Amino acid sequence: MTWRCALVIGKIAGTLRKHWLTTLIISLGIYNLVTGIVYLPFAESISNILGFLSRSIVVFSGLSSFLLGFLLTLIGFGIYRRLKVAWGITSVLLIVSILFNLLAWNFLGVFLSGAILWYLYSKKDEFRASLKISIRYLAAIWILAFILLYGTTGFLLIGDQFQPNISTPIQALYHTVVTVSTVGYGDFLPVTESARVFTVSTILLGVGGFFSIIILLISPFIKWFETITTRVKKVTSKVQKHESRSRKRR
Repeated sequence: MTWRCALVIGKIAGTLRKHWLTTLIISLGIYNLVTGIVYLPFAESISNILGFLSRSIVVFSGLSSFLLGFLLTLIGFGIYRRLKVAWGITSVLLIVSILFNLLAWNFLGVFLSGAILWYLYSKKDEFRASLKISIRYLAAIWILAFILLYGTTGFLLIGDQFQPNISTPIQALYHTVVTVSTVGYGDFLPVTESARVFTVSTILLGVGGFFSIIILLISPFIKWFETITTRVKKVTSKVQKHESRSRKRR
């Protein structure tokens, strides 16, 4: 059992060393996510402690940090595949991370972002792979675009059947996003049967489209996880065979 655990840990450590840059960027993304989660609920307290930062700046920094963290963890898969476009996007995200961490006086975040940016630049020549967009990603983009176009156009056409009236494309797009996400702020209320039917159709289309997009996007990661699991099982099987041979020799 001890040999098995040591071999699995060694395998994981070897993978992390091989993809050290990917590990750093995803770790920085997680750090930014945690920072954003901490900043948002304690914005008032952080503002009072620092004194010179207003609550609105702290909230903005928290939201920005959370969004950056999500994007960095996502782009980490592109860094893993050594995509040229991933190198460029990550460079921009790291520069933005430095600026936002400076705004929040988070010097640890500034140092980590700067160090990883320097390391990323030193590995520039390794990023030669071109981006090949899979059909599943194109399908996900098409589904999202269709839902937004369907809702925005429909709400704009029957905008006089809502209270208050939906009279601009921005209002129609806003109400589409609110409806599809099932948040339901109640800004615009349907006052006719036609408006209610269209609202229900938008909700059903949005929920179905959302789950379709999730399935399309996570399927590659599920396959990747299955590949890793298969490799671990093979290593475990080899260790078990080695242990059984050792016992027979004794």
